[in-house]
Amino acid sequence: MAAAPAFTPWCEGTLTERVVAGVLCTLRASPTALATAVPGRPYFSRRKGAVAYNRSPMKPRNYGAIALLAVFTFFERFAYYGFRSTAFLRLMHEGGMEGARIRTVMSFTPGALVLGLMIGGGLSLATRNRFLLAAAALLLALIQGLAAAFPLAGIVILPVAAGLVRPLVYLAAAEEIDQEGRVWKAVAVGVVIYGANNAGAFFSSLVAPGAREVSPVLGSAVPVVGAVAAMIPCVVLAFALPGAPFRWGSHEALVVGAQPAPYRPEPAVSRATSAPSPWILALVIGAMLFSNCAQDAQGSAAFEALERGSSSSVRWVTMLNPLVVVFVGVLVASLGGYLASTRSRVSPTWPFGAALGAQVLAVAITAVAFISLSFAAAVGGTVLDALAEGVAAPIALGYVLGTLSSRWVGVVGAGYGVVTSVAGAALSPLLGHREAMVPVLVLSALFLLVAAVSTLVLGPRLHRGSDQAT
Repeated sequence: MAAAPAFTPWCEGTLTERVVAGVLCTLRASPTALATAVPGRPYFSRRKGAVAYNRSPMKPRNYGAIALLAVFTFFERFAYYGFRSTAFLRLMHEGGMEGARIRTVMSFTPGALVLGLMIGGGLSLATRNRFLLAAAALLLALIQGLAAAFPLAGIVILPVAAGLVRPLVYLAAAEEIDQEGRVWKAVAVGVVIYGANNAGAFFSSLVAPGAREVSPVLGSAVPVVGAVAAMIPCVVLAFALPGAPFRWGSHEALVVGAQPAPYRPEPAVSRATSAPSPWILALVIGAMLFSNCAQDAQGSAAFEALERGSSSSVRWVTMLNPLVVVFVGVLVASLGGYLASTRSRVSPTWPFGAALGAQVLAVAITAVAFISLSFAAAVGGTVLDALAEGVAAPIALGYVLGTLSSRWVGVVGAGYGVVTSVAGAALSPLLGHREAMVPVLVLSALFLLVAAVSTLVLGPRLHRGSDQAT
């Protein structure tokens, strides 16, 4: 039996990992020992093209990277919504602009967001260098500073930067998920990222308006501070946790060509016998498109009914959504972590389809509330819709993170954001007419019901028998 070839370290990795790997290579350690000594890191063989990987469960560095991504997402959303919550009042009171003109300017926000998503999706496909994420975080901080001085420009420019950074976050998260129970682990990671998003939005709705009441300068400074804080985890990720690309393919990980930089070319890493069916992802994304449209209609109709209450009660009911999403997300993350650890073959499409069914009920309750102008029914529909969102949205994000090779995660995530933004912009004029609200709600509920049934019936069947580790 031929002796195992000596392995030399890949140039990607922290300083400590490279030192340990160098020592082991000097001692001519076996590939197995080398891969085990530095968990989760790839190493090139002197035999051209070969690479060894440790396929043990996720390590603390993986969880640390996901935690840093969650911290970044929290502060980025805190800064973004903090600016949005005060921009209208600043332009009206300090700039003397009319409300109609401000709304006209804000109508360009979806287009700016789409532009940013397209740029970010293209960048995530072209390179996976995490220094790009740090550069995008720096850009966000600079634009927040510009928006503090010129809020009118910030309304248009800030969504471009916010859309640009989102696919890069998805790409970095997908690189930290290992083989075993990949889809359910991706669901848990999706909960963390989506929960951080909602937590940032909730705290910004508390802090930013209060800071503005204390001082207009303080209200303008809070989003800038949040954006600067968001840079810190990105810098740590770029310098200390470069990540490892993931690809579905054969059992062997091969590298083609030379290795001129830590990020190019990417190793084609196989972590399971075969990739999950792409039809599952298509089914889930299509269902989430109907879910987002139904959620827009439900929110607009519920707001009409909620206006019967006091302004403070309307504000608190509106703020209740992210809190409910975060609470439900903890339960979904716990379920996902347990099923991933047991390598369960239970399909995530079961709870996903059930959540869509709950959203159908939420839309129906909201339609009754809109017709009867019932405050209590509007609150019930809003809470039930938030419960459904807290289950369905993280699972959909988990499917994006877990069923694709990591370099395509940013592209698909960006594409989904573009489609939902365009659909929301197309639906918005209809929701502005009271007479069209009920027909839109009925159609939304019907389409969503079809999506829920299709997911429950077809989703589990689309899982291949060889996907037990996914």
